[in-house]
Amino acid sequence: MGRILIAEDEESISSILEAVICEQGHEVYLSPDGEHALETLMHNEPFDLLITDIKMPKMDGRKLIESVQKRKEFDGLPIIIMSGYVSMAEIDDLIKAGAKAYLSKPINMKVLEAYIKEIVRH
Repeated sequence: MGRILIAEDEESISSILEAVICEQGHEVYLSPDGEHALETLMHNEPFDLLITDIKMPKMDGRKLIESVQKRKEFDGLPIIIMSGYVSMAEIDDLIKAGAKAYLSKPINMKVLEAYIKEIVRH
């Protein structure tokens, strides 16, 4: 199945996401912030999907998306953003910046599973 990186600073959320996504048969990697996520992307085999929170320490999700979009080696990497604290205008901006989808917190796991099935077709 697919290789999925989750950038989320709240350990309880990342643990739940990891369990649900692993149940689908995917390989999951966790990053506690955007800076760590970018390093993980740069120093590992290619990922099939990046799921990122927006509000994180060190490097937020917006900066992570911008950094990913600037690097040729990440062309085509699908990104799902998640947050409970952004406005509709911010969501629109993030989608225009390259995100495929937005999930509001608390995450609806059925919607997440559907997005992953659509995006990661291995």
